[in-house]
Amino acid sequence: MNNNTEKEVLDFCRAKKIFEKGFGFLTSLYHKENVFFHFSKIKNEEKRESLKSLKRGVVSVFYTSKKMNGKRKVDKVWLDVGEIPNYLLPDFIERLILELNIGNTNPYETIDAFNQLRESKLLTEKNYRELLCSLKIKNNPSILLKIISENETNLLYELEVIIKEWKNKFQIKEEYEEVLMKKISDNHIKIFS
Repeated sequence: MNNNTEKEVLDFCRAKKIFEKGFGFLTSLYHKENVFFHFSKIKNEEKRESLKSLKRGVVSVFYTSKKMNGKRKVDKVWLDVGEIPNYLLPDFIERLILELNIGNTNPYETIDAFNQLRESKLLTEKNYRELLCSLKIKNNPSILLKIISENETNLLYELEVIIKEWKNKFQIKEEYEEVLMKKISDNHIKIFS
């Protein structure tokens, strides 16, 4: 794909450090090279202050980028998933699911993005099923504990049992999906309402 026809895609990373002069580099779900970022892309002063406090924590950054003068640079940026234009979300959600199956991104970072999408009611039941049945969760079921919201704590014990039994009992994805979704529905958890 040449630069003139490059499809705009939503990207994500958890920024851990921004240099004193207001710039830094973001990792990408799509590109091998890091993406150059500068505070000037953030117009909202309150959000700029959030980024300035990165010395004390981690901020989730959603962004699009373009290749300019041979280097990839942030084009648009959002710190709140609810502000992202809807047309960018379907491909982004598919990419996150791909990351949880065959990607190199830390699954806990991917789960952070999923949790933000879920809290903003931007996930479908199908998306949620694909998330729960991903290979990285199959291989490390304790990741499930990072997905459960506070109002679902009554599910924790049952999920811990599933996690302990996973490698011995469930040999195929469909069995796991069926048991997990039944536990959720049996507890009348209103995930998608």
